[in-house]
Amino acid sequence: AVCGFEYIRQVVLPKTSHTFTNDEDATCDVCGKVRVTGCDHPDETLDVTDVMNEVAQGIDRFKTELPQIIASLRRVNPDAQIVFQTVYNPYRDFTEFKVEQNGFQLSFAAVSASSVISLNDVIEQGAEENGYTVCEIYTPFKEYEGNLINALPDGSNVDPHPNKEGHKYLAELVAKAVK
Repeated sequence: AVCGFEYIRQVVLPKTSHTFTNDEDATCDVCGKVRVTGCDHPDETLDVTDVMNEVAQGIDRFKTELPQIIASLRRVNPDAQIVFQTVYNPYRDFTEFKVEQNGFQLSFAAVSASSVISLNDVIEQGAEENGYTVCEIYTPFKEYEGNLINALPDGSNVDPHPNKEGHKYLAELVAKAVK
């Protein structure tokens, strides 16, 4: 299994020219904190336009490579049921953190959702053509009343992976998709 966030971190982001680590554009000029993860100065916003454009390019690349990934799996085990899960928005509750994209100030939750939805569209649109089952987790995670992710809306933790409860819930969703 390949985690979508790990794919983005290992494959997409290394090909971008932008990084938020120790990048003066990513830190608040007042407090020095990373703006989207804990800056107390809401008038300070991070312009993520270039990064989001590069994420969009990464999603386009994923769309091109998806049939190759599935074909590789089929060569190893032609009879396997392939279940491809959509991606949840790990930052759905980060509504207080503002970023700038294309001149508009938006919540980090909205910007993140936009990319996740685009990635999920690729996953869903490729299912019939590539012969895999989609396990839709975006909506169940979005509608869940509790916290399923390690990331915390106060910015003290930005880890996008599921917490213990999230792993359990994810397993239940995947089990329903496997026939």
